[in-house]
Amino acid sequence: MSDAVNSRVAVAMSGGVDSSVAALVLEREGFDVVGFSAKFLPEDAPRGCFQPSIGTAKAVCDHLGMEHHLVDLSAPFYEKVIRRFVTEYRHGRTPNPCVDCNRFIKFGEFLRIADELDCAFLATGHYARMDIRPRETFAPVPKPPRDTPLELRSRVSELLQLRRAVDRGKDQSYFLAAIPRAHLSRVLFPLGEMTKDEVRALADEAQLPVVASRESQDVCFVSEEAGVAYWVERVTGEPPQPGVIRDLSGAELGEHPGIEHFTRGQRKGLRIGGGPPHFVADIDAEENAVIVAGRGEQQIAAIELSEVNLLADGYVDVNRPLMVRTRYHQREVSATLHSPPLGSPANARVGHRVADSPASPAGLIVRFAQPQEFVSPGQWCVFYDRELVVGCGCIAETSKL
Repeated sequence: MSDAVNSRVAVAMSGGVDSSVAALVLEREGFDVVGFSAKFLPEDAPRGCFQPSIGTAKAVCDHLGMEHHLVDLSAPFYEKVIRRFVTEYRHGRTPNPCVDCNRFIKFGEFLRIADELDCAFLATGHYARMDIRPRETFAPVPKPPRDTPLELRSRVSELLQLRRAVDRGKDQSYFLAAIPRAHLSRVLFPLGEMTKDEVRALADEAQLPVVASRESQDVCFVSEEAGVAYWVERVTGEPPQPGVIRDLSGAELGEHPGIEHFTRGQRKGLRIGGGPPHFVADIDAEENAVIVAGRGEQQIAAIELSEVNLLADGYVDVNRPLMVRTRYHQREVSATLHSPPLGSPANARVGHRVADSPASPAGLIVRFAQPQEFVSPGQWCVFYDRELVVGCGCIAETSKL
């Protein structure tokens, strides 16, 4: 790619205020901005599923004098996000489709779209920051301008670091931690230094034709009306199957409508009457059973990770405490990172290593400083050193006290 197009950036636009302001910020910084919107779901998707407002995105591009393109990514989204979502649930695990969407679609397929549009960079409206730090120290160094030529940015890709957004309430670094390090050299997050209020104010000041809407906290392709059951039946050809609910001793306490409706730590929907509250402690996919326990009955000392993606070096096997999060809405807790013992299943998971991240091990062990409850295989464990995102891995197994 020539230097002439090194300031050309493709902005993924949903029609919302965040991606619209991301395009505005880059346009004001002098980039040659190209907008594009993606279609993720098939035409016959259930009503109530989130769909990008393509008309609004185009109106914003017209308002700013930018190109706008529409791409259909419904096929890869179905295969890499929806099918995996159903498969994981069917195996008794709790997937995080937002992480999969980011690593496979928004920072996988979108980079391919950027190439097709002759763009050196890809930008999104995510709340996160990119920074450059020297390899040997943690002292800050001057940050290069965003229009640094792609060749220079690529040379420092090993030093690029993903960091939390300034607006901690909107920070989305948890969902971005699985992006391969090599891809980060082409990624821009224009909103990382801004608060949500500042973003809204900038949209108003520029008179962007966006409509304020309630921000969804749910899985975009699961509607309240159809639920998870729709996609389970569409992918597998059969609906969720009812089964038994048992306690840790094996006693049957009730019946569930399908293991796909449950995750560890869940209390809602169990419909177990009487006695102290119960929470989902485990899911036995082979027996199609949901296992419940009272609070404090199951203590997790450590977890084993697969699909590891390390974004910073020097944190494994050094007993350096990090803050880790094992689910997006869960509080962070102290833990250390360790290599799996030789011969362990984690060391055999080479096929699960994140693509384009050769520095990442196949597996890791996370040891908690204090025992945890209701940690869910299939969810992602993200590691932080203050503002720095150290990396992540998919929770494969849990080790009880």
